[in-house]
Formats: sequence, structure tokens, C-alpha cells
Amino acid sequence: PDNSYPDNTDFTDITSLATFLLKKQAEDLIQSTQFFNAEVLESILKLLANCDTIFFFAAGNSNPLAVYGAYKFSQLGLKTVVHVSPEMQINAAYSMGKRDLAIGISNSGSTNLMVDIFKVVKERGAKSVCITNYIKSPLSKLSTHQLNTAVSDKIFFEAFDSTRVPAMGVIDMLVLLFMYKNKAHYEKYRTREEFLGSRFKG
Repeated sequence: PDNSYPDNTDFTDITSLATFLLKKQAEDLIQSTQFFNAEVLESILKLLANCDTIFFFAAGNSNPLAVYGAYKFSQLGLKTVVHVSPEMQINAAYSMGKRDLAIGISNSGSTNLMVDIFKVVKERGAKSVCITNYIKSPLSKLSTHQLNTAVSDKIFFEAFDSTRVPAMGVIDMLVLLFMYKNKAHYEKYRTREEFLGSRFKG
């Protein structure tokens, strides 16, 4: 077991284990706030408000977050593009213009696919935001803006896949901040939620 796991924890008590795991997720979210910068956040919100299209990019286990981000921002009435396959993501990057915005999600910030995509984004002259756990990653150097997260690489497994909860938290934070700053888009969000809720009741 990793040393970060408390020795006095009862491995046979599933409730205690579940509580510990969720607390670790919460700690990562709280630790991520240390990286917040008001100037950067304001700049990103302006980019979101003024861009033509938001392109979401991710690879591997971060891919679902790109889809999630595209869905959440489309609910605000913003045009979004997201693809899962590497080939389509590269093609999407090449289709970007200077008024588009790229948002890349990568825990390591060094995935070859993401680095290749953001090189294309930079060549196209588009603005970009990376959400990553490493401040000085290759992806951070290619991005015009970066939002960093704090993630525990290991909890108690020898090979533990880092959680993506902090990155999802950052996406939700941007959505909520954007709604707060842009009331008209909040109304679009509310209208869509009400419609979907009336059509897909459980």
C-alpha cells in the first residue's frame, strides 16, 4: 500500500474506506484552489463569451471530461465541438480559426496526442486553455492560459489511476462563473434544463 493510506484504517470496513476515498477527492478539490488567479479566470471567461466555437480536446481517461465540458457549455447556448478519436481531434484542431477557443484536459499535460493537438492550435492562432496537474508541462507551455489541479497520484493501490474529479470540478466552476457573469446564458441553460427535464423524467 502507498504510504498516504492511514495505517489505522480498517481495510475490512467498506464504509470507512468509501468515506476515506471521497474525502481524498474533496481534499484534491480544495487544494486546487491554491492555483486560482483572478486575472486568468477573468481572461478565460472573456474568451468563452467572445469566441466563435469552443473545441474540447482530451485523451485516454480524460476523454469523458471533454464530452462533459462540451455538453455543459452547449447548454449555455455556446457552440462546442468535441471528438473522441485522435484522428477527428487532429482534424478539428486544423479547422480552428483565430476566434475559436481550445480547452484541453490532460492530467499529465504531456500526452503526445494533446501536445500535437495544441501545437496545431497554436499554429492556427487560436487561444487555448489547458486543465492539467502539472504547472510546467509541455501542454502548459503551448497554451495561452492554464488552470492547474491538485491530484493525489496514489491513494493505496500500487498502480492507481489518478482521479479526474478536480478537472471536472474546474469545468463545473467555469460553467457556473460564466452563468454568473452572463445572465442571458443562464436563461438559455435554464430553458434547456426545463425542456430536457420534462421530456426525460425518470
